[in-house]
Amino acid sequence: MALPYPTLPGDVDRAVADDFAVVLRLLEHLENVAGDRRTLADQLVHRYTSLSVGLEQVVFPTFKQSAAVDDALSAQHAAKERLAVLEAAEPGEAEFEQALLRMIEGTRLHVAEIEGQLLPALRSSGVDLRALGDQYLEARRRAPGHAHPDAPESPAASKIVAKVTSVIDGLLDRSSGRVERLATDASGLLDSDAQRVVDAYAQLQPRPLDTLTPEEAREQPTFRNVISVPASDPAERRTIAGVPTMVFRPIGVETVLPIVVFAHGGGGVVGAAVNTTAQALCDQLDCLVVSVDYRLAPEHPFPAAHDDVRAVLEWVLANGAELGGDPARVIAAGESMGANLVASAGDLGPAAQLLLTPLTTARQDTPSMEDAADAALLDRPTLDWFLTHFFADPADALDPRFALLEAPAEQLAAMPPTHVVTAERDPLRDQGELFAARLAEAGVPTTLSRYTGVPHAFFGLGADVQASVQAQLDAAGALRRYIE
Repeated sequence: MALPYPTLPGDVDRAVADDFAVVLRLLEHLENVAGDRRTLADQLVHRYTSLSVGLEQVVFPTFKQSAAVDDALSAQHAAKERLAVLEAAEPGEAEFEQALLRMIEGTRLHVAEIEGQLLPALRSSGVDLRALGDQYLEARRRAPGHAHPDAPESPAASKIVAKVTSVIDGLLDRSSGRVERLATDASGLLDSDAQRVVDAYAQLQPRPLDTLTPEEAREQPTFRNVISVPASDPAERRTIAGVPTMVFRPIGVETVLPIVVFAHGGGGVVGAAVNTTAQALCDQLDCLVVSVDYRLAPEHPFPAAHDDVRAVLEWVLANGAELGGDPARVIAAGESMGANLVASAGDLGPAAQLLLTPLTTARQDTPSMEDAADAALLDRPTLDWFLTHFFADPADALDPRFALLEAPAEQLAAMPPTHVVTAERDPLRDQGELFAARLAEAGVPTTLSRYTGVPHAFFGLGADVQASVQAQLDAAGALRRYIE
């Protein structure tokens, strides 16, 4: 279920709902006997355990002693006992299946009570939801990775025990390979190509972004470590309108070229101008690509990234000939948060825009926010981690420069012809498709392609994933008419 009221990035009740959405989706996979059930059980244990620590150390202490809180603590203790059984037994064994059935029934009731009663009461109490959200995230970072039903539940004792057990659990996870299992997608919903790449990435043992600081997240491995990256001429570093960029040129092409102004993904917090998507656009469209190395949050919060991309696009539209390109044939392209950045500048008048798995709203009320809540690479807690760091003031998530899905029709009508790409296994899937529908309603020529069995940010995976190759070819076909 979803919270019966809107929230903002970083709010503690939103963070709790995100974690519960992941838990419920993992339970659905296990209940449906789908995917790798051993790995799904490990992921369930890890997520539910950290969620419980956050509730016990941060959320429940904000309430006076009450029957509702006592019931919630009792439900969590019962869940931990069942999680311990799921860890010790194997899927298919009677103990495992019985504990799972009790876990499913108990968790659904527990979530209904937390989201239907305690969290609304917390919101109406006047507490600082953002400050509590920060504390909740910090508690989850220190949480153990395994169920410990005998651990104390009082806030003070829980903190002491969690500090010790989290270190021990972490060492066990790294030695046993559990870290890799926690990083993959075990749902069975990815196609074989995408699953192979996600599994290879998981072997690098990336940690969940929502347990890291931005600085730590920027040190994480990327897909460039596990996919085939085509050889190409090195990109040229250039400062445009005061903003650092990387300029990609097709090999062996000397004519005046169309130009793609590209904004990378990474939630506005991580990512870099040199990436496989920028290279793919250069190769497939035979275009000069100006990839914007825009400022990252939280050091440079909204609207710094939007301002940088807008400045570069405006300069290219006026002065693209200085790069050897044709300023009359400019495409604005972006991936994930980058798609938001370029669409926000669509009124400047590029010939067309390409929006890859776009982020268009901070709302969480679409079906894909439930059915892909647990997706590898971008799950719901990670998405909110990005947005929490991206906005210094959570209310900025309502700014029409970011909240494009809710933008007035006249703002959308000023945008150029658009091709939107979405991925089935992506919590952003529906908001991208709803945005495409709103553009079409506003009179903007719009095409939309959804690709099944692939995760968020699949477009740049190239030859390793057939759907990525197809998406690149389809995008080139949809956009070429505007730059010929």
